[in-house]
Amino acid sequence: HRGNQRWIRASIPAAMSDGDEEMATLLDWRQRVQKALEPFRAQKRSNLDAHVTLHATDGPITQRSKDWLADLFIVSQVTIAAGGGEVTVEPATGHKCERCWKWTPETPLCNRCRTAIQGAQ
Repeated sequence: HRGNQRWIRASIPAAMSDGDEEMATLLDWRQRVQKALEPFRAQKRSNLDAHVTLHATDGPITQRSKDWLADLFIVSQVTIAAGGGEVTVEPATGHKCERCWKWTPETPLCNRCRTAIQGAQ
């Protein structure tokens, strides 16, 4: 998995690489999330079927939007709750977007995909 981290670091836009310590913290959380997802995936489920809860009290993880974190972790939903660094995983709820396969309250397409399609027309 070390190779994946190098790729992720290389693919981060230059504007985000200014906060090396912040990004290192976010990548540490990503590694914890990936480890917590292993039993979920062992049940023949996809990362996009997951709702991840991050138990954190402060730091960069609490300053990012949940959608941004969901993209970083490659999951459908993220919740931040008080705690000491634990990660819990449960099945995502809502409707599965027909385009990106993320679980959202919208159907048949999530707002992000609907906007992308409308912009392409």
